[in-house]
Amino acid sequence: MKVLIVEDDPTNRLALQAILERFGYLVVTACDGADGVAVFELENPDVVLMDIMMPVMNGYEATREIKRRCGSRFVPVIFVTSLNGTGDLVKSIDAGGDDFLVRPFDVEILQAKLSSMHRIQGVYANLEAHEHALEAHNSRLNHEMQIGQHVLTKIMRKGISDESVLRSWIAPLGIFSGDLLLSARTPAGGMHFMLGDITGHGLSAAIGAQPVVDMFYSMTAKGFSIGDIASEINRRLHETLYPEIFCAACLVELDEERTTATLWNGAMPDAFIVDTVTGQQRRVTSSHQALGVRTDEQFNRRADIVSITAADVIVLCSDGFIEARNERGEKYGQEQFAQRAALVRDKASGLPGLRASFMKFMNASSAADDVSLVEISCAPSTVGPDDDANASGQRKVAPTHWQAQVVLHADALRTVNMVAVVANLITQVQSPPGHRGRIFTVLTELLTNALDHGLLGLDSRLKSSPEGFAGYYQRRSRALEELREGWVRVTLQHVPDGNAGVLKIRIDDSGPGFDFARHNDTEATPAYTTLYRGRGIPLVRTLCSSVVFGGNGNRVEVVYRWAV
Repeated sequence: MKVLIVEDDPTNRLALQAILERFGYLVVTACDGADGVAVFELENPDVVLMDIMMPVMNGYEATREIKRRCGSRFVPVIFVTSLNGTGDLVKSIDAGGDDFLVRPFDVEILQAKLSSMHRIQGVYANLEAHEHALEAHNSRLNHEMQIGQHVLTKIMRKGISDESVLRSWIAPLGIFSGDLLLSARTPAGGMHFMLGDITGHGLSAAIGAQPVVDMFYSMTAKGFSIGDIASEINRRLHETLYPEIFCAACLVELDEERTTATLWNGAMPDAFIVDTVTGQQRRVTSSHQALGVRTDEQFNRRADIVSITAADVIVLCSDGFIEARNERGEKYGQEQFAQRAALVRDKASGLPGLRASFMKFMNASSAADDVSLVEISCAPSTVGPDDDANASGQRKVAPTHWQAQVVLHADALRTVNMVAVVANLITQVQSPPGHRGRIFTVLTELLTNALDHGLLGLDSRLKSSPEGFAGYYQRRSRALEELREGWVRVTLQHVPDGNAGVLKIRIDDSGPGFDFARHNDTEATPAYTTLYRGRGIPLVRTLCSSVVFGGNGNRVEVVYRWAV
C-alpha cells in the first residue's frame, strides 16, 4: 500500500516515514498542502497522512482538493496533528477527513488505523465493482430493449387504422412493450384482430413476437380462420422457442356481413361484447392456455361464436390493465373493468372513458406491467376486401390454361380449412389483381353449403335470428367432430380469354342433395332469404356469370370471369 505523508516539519516527516517503511509501506512525501496535492496527482497513493498547520496551503484546503480529485475512488485522509480540540475535529471532518491521530501517538494505533482504512477501501472497491457491473447490465438490457423495439417495428405491418373500427391505448412499462395489437382484413371482407401478451421484455419478447406477427398476417391474407391461426402460432412457438416464451392472446374474427364474431381467448382477461344502445353485456372468458404452452396434438382450436349487431363493440384488455394496483395496494380488477365496459355508449364514454377511469384509479401510481386497452366496432365497414392492403402486392400473371382437383375426405374436413386451401391454390397459379376477395367469397359460400348442408345436414333456418347463430355453430362444431365419412371434391379449370380469364369451379359432395330446381332459375330469389340466412346463392349469382346445380343437388358449377 502506498502512503502519502504531507508534513511541513522535516523531523516529523522523516520520523513518520521511517515508521511506515519499517511496517512495509511504500512512502512518498510532500512539504506543504500545495505540494501534497501535486504529489497526490503524480503518485496516486492509497492513503494520505495530513498535517493541518502548513504554509502555502493548510491541511483542510489540501484535503478538499485531494477529495475533489479522487472522484468516485475512495482515498482515506487521516489527519496527524498536535491539535486536539473539538473544533479541530469538526473542521477535519468537514474538509473530508476520514480519521484523526493526535501527537504523540502510539505506533500500533497508527498501524491499526491504516489497516482499518485498507479494509474499508476493499469494501468501497467491491461496491464500485458491483456498481459498474450493474451499470453494464443495465446498458446491455437497455440495448436489448432497443433491439427488441427495432425488430418489432420492422416486422409489424400497418393494421387497420380506421378509428371507426378500431381504437386502442397501449402504455408500455419500458421502451418496449410485450403487448401486441394486430389487425387485418380478410380476403372475403371480414376482419381479424389479435391482442397478445408475450412473456418477457426486450429482445426475448421480440423473438417471440416475430412468428406471432408473421403467422397472423400471412394466414389472414390467405383466408384462414382465427382457430387455424391460433393453432399454427401455438405450434410454431412450442416447437421453435425457449419453453418460457409463450403468448397469452385473444383473437377476434368479424365475418364480412358483421353478423357473427368469433373469439379465441387463451389466458387473457375476459372479453366483453357491449350493446352501445342498451348497455347489455356478454362476456367471453378464457377457455384455453396461452399460445406456445401445449403441443400441437394437445391444442384446442375451438372458438366462441356469438351473434353481433352494428350497435355492438368488443372490449379487450391485457393483464397489466386489470392487475394494476394503486398507492393503497388495491387492484383494478376484472369486475371493475366489466362495470366500466358496460357503460360504453359512444366515442366519449368508450375507450376514453375506460382509460380515464383507470388513470383516476391509479392516481400517481405506476403500473407494474404493460397496459393495453382495445375497442372494436362491429358496425359494417365501408371498405371491401379488394380495397384492402391484403390485396396489394399480388403477382400479375398473364392468363394461362390450367386445371386442378382437390378431394377432401372426412378426416381432412375435420381439421383442414378447405376454403383457404382451395383459394390459395388458385392464388399460387393465377392471382387476378382485384379479384381475390370475390373468388374467396364464392368459394366460401359454395364450400360452406357443401359441408354444412350436404355432409353435416344442418338447417339454415336455425340462423333465422341472432339467437339462433350460437346454436347453429355449436351444432356445426359437434357434427364436424362426429363426421367419419363423406367427401367434398373441388374441380378447377381456367382458360384465357384475351387479357382476361374464365375460371370454372365445380364442387361435388357425397351428401344426399336437395331439390335444386328453383336455384337454377336465375330470376328467382329464395323466399327464405333473411338478414341472417339464405343470402349465399344470390350473392354467388351476382359475382358469377353462371351458377348451375346438378346431380341430386350435390353438385354446383359456377363460372367466374375476370379482366385486368
